[in-house]
Amino acid sequence: TTTEDRSQLYNDPGNSTLKVLKELMREMAGLFEDDVFNIGCDETTVVGSCDKEGTFRLEREMVNTIQKSYGKTPEGWEEVLFTEDAATATTIVDGWSRHNASSITSTG
Repeated sequence: TTTEDRSQLYNDPGNSTLKVLKELMREMAGLFEDDVFNIGCDETTVVGSCDKEGTFRLEREMVNTIQKSYGKTPEGWEEVLFTEDAATATTIVDGWSRHNASSITSTG
């Protein structure tokens, strides 16, 4: 792998990355009583083995797990909606760079 590949969360075919992330999210969800769980997603880049489809599947699974398994509202930066399209209708999307509230809410 290249140096760029190692800086990304690779959605491997065996779902090892997803298993680790789910365990981490489970632990973090138990530590904080907040109704919202922010997963970031602002530094998501398609690089090497981290293709757009794999990144979408990983982020969407994280969003769904937060909501269904931990009963929290998923939240992420604008890239979760506009770059990977992994946000669901219940995801809170934080505009910070290229998008504002009206461009976010206009997506439905």
